[in-house]
Amino acid sequence: MARILSLDDAKQSVPSLKLGRYGPRSIIVKYSFLYALIVPAALSAQNATSQVSQWEAQLKKQPDNIDIRSKLIREYFRLSRQDLGAEKSRVAHILWMVAHRPEASVMGEPVVTVSAPGEEYTSVEKAWLAQINRPDVTPQVLANAANFFRPLEPARSVKLLEKARSLKPNEQMWTFMLGELYAFQIVGITALNQNGLPIGVDPSQADSLRAGQIKAMLLASKDVELLAAVASALQGRGAIAASMTGRKAEVAGLAEELLKRAQALDSRNPRWHGMLAQFYAHQAEFATGEQRSTYVGRAMAEFNAEAAVDPTAVSALPPSTYARIAVEAGELDKAQASAERCLAQVATLEFKDAGIHECNLILGRVALRRGDLKRAGEYLLAAANVEGKGALSSFGPNMMLARELLEKGQRDIVLEYFRRCSKFWSYDRGQLARWAEQVRAGEIPQFGANLVY
Repeated sequence: MARILSLDDAKQSVPSLKLGRYGPRSIIVKYSFLYALIVPAALSAQNATSQVSQWEAQLKKQPDNIDIRSKLIREYFRLSRQDLGAEKSRVAHILWMVAHRPEASVMGEPVVTVSAPGEEYTSVEKAWLAQINRPDVTPQVLANAANFFRPLEPARSVKLLEKARSLKPNEQMWTFMLGELYAFQIVGITALNQNGLPIGVDPSQADSLRAGQIKAMLLASKDVELLAAVASALQGRGAIAASMTGRKAEVAGLAEELLKRAQALDSRNPRWHGMLAQFYAHQAEFATGEQRSTYVGRAMAEFNAEAAVDPTAVSALPPSTYARIAVEAGELDKAQASAERCLAQVATLEFKDAGIHECNLILGRVALRRGDLKRAGEYLLAAANVEGKGALSSFGPNMMLARELLEKGQRDIVLEYFRRCSKFWSYDRGQLARWAEQVRAGEIPQFGANLVY
């Protein structure tokens, strides 16, 4: 029986994954799936109806406007749970897109899937078959078709993605998508929401013969890129699904096993040390006591092994996971050097605020461990001197250094940090005020996930 995702499931599951040199996409993904969950909808039901009418009117004048048609598909998807008419309109627009623009980016989103067999599914299936059977079919069209077939016909999706890989072997995205598809079957994901988050998981699928066959195939595979893709997917949406079925340890164990196999097959590549380091660092984030120390030690060992092969590997900006682990592992000089290098180049960073925030917190934790309480407090306040764009305005600031300073009795500096953070944390919902009240009462708040962000 499928289980529905809760916000708590997502909070405790989504890892900080650094992809690019360690995975299939050259981006930094930090709680991006959860971010999509908590950002409020831009339109109320009334405004949505008005906006849809405007878009439909525009589309009559500009039928080839893919941007408007994509917006309509996404909005109808959102409305379709309560409105049968919205679902019919959505399918009509999907059919137009399959016929005229099957390569469009929206066709790779969950909003263009049909999750139940029936007339709508059959009509879209027929349209996709006409496209994928063309002799000049492109890898992008094959991948988009695979997205459509994923919920009900995953075996067909696998074949389509394998064909896309064969047509364009150097395109990592097809490998990444294939890896995600395998991961979804392993953990039993049955449905995704508009933002790509799993909202349905069937434990019986995770226990199925097919899931077992996929795991056996992967553990015998020599395709290191596919192994990396599956491992990354198991740590992303796979981790959310695993939390819903109580299989976090099992799924994490499989991800580790796949990464170690890739490392054994490609032993001279420092990339695997980096991916394993990121994996152990994420496990440490949600562990406590001796288990946390073990994961921190393993993560630092892998980072050091990576740096021994490629000294530039751990100098990526911002320092993030590497420097956090170095602090906890007691390698303070490495943590300091990483954070200072980041601050020196912060103007070049795409996520400037995140760099300023993280680097100052790392330097503060280093100063604290060296016994310099005054300097640690200064770094804490410097971490709040940001505009607070992106995740800082939604998830809020990191509270690890604040907690450590409270443990040293530094209440005034932490209260000032809260005050400064209130200027950019738009979605704190009174959390800073509650924490401030606790601190004034001599307590140390339970900062929860803000010790991780």
